[in-house]
Amino acid sequence: MPQESIFPLDARKTCDFSPDTGYSFIRYVNRTVPRMDIIHRRESGWVNWGTNGENEYPEMPTGSTIWSAYGAFPDGRHTADCMEQPLALSIGAVERT
Repeated sequence: MPQESIFPLDARKTCDFSPDTGYSFIRYVNRTVPRMDIIHRRESGWVNWGTNGENEYPEMPTGSTIWSAYGAFPDGRHTADCMEQPLALSIGAVERT
């Protein structure tokens, strides 16, 4: 894969898929981000992401929270959709086997 910068337009979810490895890097942001910047290099994987700070959109919106996942997901869209839901925590006794 050649080195590349990807600038999706206004987005809350982005996904980069490597056909060479079958792995994806999925991001979900709780606020719409103008021109999210993802830089991909073969040697080091996904090395930088944020917004296109050199041009018209210098930073992410105040209060942005970012969730990310990296792996071989059978359904990347489902994985990204799950990031929108808060984690469900439960407290209970620990069972020992």
